Amino acid sequence: MVHIMAVCGMGLGSGLMVRMQIEKILKEANIEASVEVSDISSARGFGQKADIVVTSEDLAPQLGAIQAVIIPLRNLIDLNELRTKLVPAILALPK
Repeated sequence: MVHIMAVCGMGLGSGLMVRMQIEKILKEANIEASVEVSDISSARGFGQKADIVVTSEDLAPQLGAIQAVIIPLRNLIDLNELRTKLVPAILALPK
């Protein structure tokens, strides 16, 4: 199963919003995945457990050298931007 992490500065508001957007897209695309929310500090340590990390463009460089695919978003509320980046990233993961 694909593991996706939504990362924001504090692990609260925007992270939860992105998680809901991800879950909506997964449902539309009929893709099974687990989604969790994390703050930037925790993501650096636990990001190794995620296949994909979704975050804002300004936080992406702060993630360091985690092994996950990082999807930086210009606009956290743009569902189309997230969809066009997330679905191809999931489909490109090794099976």
